[in-house]
Amino acid sequence: MSECDPSSGCRRACSIRGNRYVRQQFLTISSMKFIDMLQGAERSNDSLLCVGLDPEPSKFPGVWRGDASRIFDFCAAIVDATSDLVIAFKPQIAYFAAHRAEAQLERLIEHIHRVAPGVPVILDAKRGDIGSTAEQYAREAFERYQADAVTLSPLMGFDSIEPYLQYPDKGLILLCRPTARLRTHRAARARAVEPERSARARRRRDVSGRDRARALDCTDAAAVDPRHRCARRRCAGHRARRLARARRTHHRTDHRQLIARRAVCERRR
Repeated sequence: MSECDPSSGCRRACSIRGNRYVRQQFLTISSMKFIDMLQGAERSNDSLLCVGLDPEPSKFPGVWRGDASRIFDFCAAIVDATSDLVIAFKPQIAYFAAHRAEAQLERLIEHIHRVAPGVPVILDAKRGDIGSTAEQYAREAFERYQADAVTLSPLMGFDSIEPYLQYPDKGLILLCRPTARLRTHRAARARAVEPERSARARRRRDVSGRDRARALDCTDAAAVDPRHRCARRRCAGHRARRLARARRTHHRTDHRQLIARRAVCERRR
């Protein structure tokens, strides 16, 4: 990658282009072995299923219920039953850390590599820190737990994933858009908007109904009792103003309605 002359005034632009090139190159190298494992598992198991391992002791069956020391046994049984049916295993680190079961997570990943050596392990951690903290998280995922890939949250930019690129055989899965939260947000928005739309429609119907009743009452009173000439004049002036407004705004429907009302009033006279 060539570098520009600092005095040329394009240092920032060239550095941005250079970072893009470096990112693409590193991502290609870092995900090569992981993608090979993923493709190999897809071919050998004829599957696209990724099994998540999110153990919750309070939901364990039988005598294991509530026993956090059985986390490894529970997850290992799932691995043994599905090792030839999946494309990857994805243990969630928070479920293990919350029960002081990090050692069981290490044993579980070793068990997966032993039982299903061609199936990659994706450590679901969603780390997103920068600097030396990100370096320690990378060591935790790839050196301590020996995961084949890790999930990351790149909210803080490229610095939050750069330390993980020092492990060229590993894969990085970046969180872009959480679909579960999006579905919840859309459902809540639909529930909030629908009553508002219904209320607006009801108000429009009520207002239009009141206006129509008021206009008809005024016309009827003027037609029946000659003393209501002032009301008839107000009604006629109102019709004239509505007709002029409809012509200006090209509301053909309102225009036809006004013509029909005008004809009704003329007939009643």
